[in-house]
Amino acid sequence: MRVKPDGAVWGALLGACKIHKNVELAEIAFEKVIGLEPTNIGYYVLLSNLYSEAKNLEGISRVRVMMRERNLKKDPGCSYVELKGRVHLFLAGDRSHYQTVEIYKMLDELENLFEELGGSNRIDREKRSEEKHSIGMAMHSEKLAIAFGLLNTSPGTEIVVIKNLRICRDCHLFLKMVSKIVDRQFVVRDVTRFHHFKNGFCSCKNYW
Repeated sequence: MRVKPDGAVWGALLGACKIHKNVELAEIAFEKVIGLEPTNIGYYVLLSNLYSEAKNLEGISRVRVMMRERNLKKDPGCSYVELKGRVHLFLAGDRSHYQTVEIYKMLDELENLFEELGGSNRIDREKRSEEKHSIGMAMHSEKLAIAFGLLNTSPGTEIVVIKNLRICRDCHLFLKMVSKIVDRQFVVRDVTRFHHFKNGFCSCKNYW
């Protein structure tokens, strides 16, 4: 490069390594980026998730030790959507909203359609079934916000959700499928970028 790479550049490389499962290059990018942005929790989570996919328990433990030594904690996932001038905030596994019953009913229906259309394999379904028994893992906040939006807006209305963390792979795949099922456009602004979901596709082309 003609200019010295900053945190954003090294962070982008780390994200690419996560997508392509390149652990060796990810470790190099991680060392560079935390040298520039040592308190950015997202980079630690990215590397930890990559180690998890690679079943590298030693790597996961090493990242956790680093986070503990630097007193870094992952913020709880939250998403919000605005409706008629009022902001509705959702946390992961949130059951405090006045439309909780309707929201979870809709998500169950969408999850079933998602599975029927081949959106998950047997392992994914077993994992999702286990997660439904845990309030904290039952539903990520962006799914709850999307379901709320579907319940309270007319067909064809675009739904915009703001999320404080990076959208996960499962939710990204789920929202792509749902945008096709209900024929709606969703916009999710996570900590990294805008994701425009429409007709089963996302503007990021699965590179996020």
